[in-house]
Amino acid sequence: MSTTHCSKCASATAKPPLLTLPLELQLLILPHLPYPDALALKHTHTHFYNLVDTNVRLKVAWLLERKTRHLEGPQEKCVMRTDAAFCSTGGGQVRRIMETRRAHGECRAGEGGCEVVIGATCRGGRGVGKGRAVARLWRKRVGRFEASLAMGVIGLLVMSFVANLSFAIRLYLTR
Repeated sequence: MSTTHCSKCASATAKPPLLTLPLELQLLILPHLPYPDALALKHTHTHFYNLVDTNVRLKVAWLLERKTRHLEGPQEKCVMRTDAAFCSTGGGQVRRIMETRRAHGECRAGEGGCEVVIGATCRGGRGVGKGRAVARLWRKRVGRFEASLAMGVIGLLVMSFVANLSFAIRLYLTR
């Protein structure tokens, strides 16, 4: 009895790179995640669902961090009982804040990089919608065809870089 292998089947059974790290390293990384990142990781794989703890202390620390950075926070009393109840606070206000954060919609220009993802840079306040304005301006200057061609080439370069990086990580981890 022969089995056929397809690329979809192989990719479905492949382990995510973070799972290939030893548990000790995973346990060193997890405490440094802010609440939204911990919650997202928790829902990516059953291993992390059982490993990541999104407790009240983590939720409060995230809210306090946002307050000290003068970023938006929920206006109503938060329900800390479960993640679903917390994200539904104020008619989904916490969920909306996390979506805006994920899109870098609250980033401000500054030397410290992004105000939301501490230490990262997002080109000084590129919020939601500003990338489209840049693309429109670029199309006006170089033409629609040239802009599409350049974006396609840039996309291919990025995909090639990510593929090579993924290959290098796998190679390094299999040593």
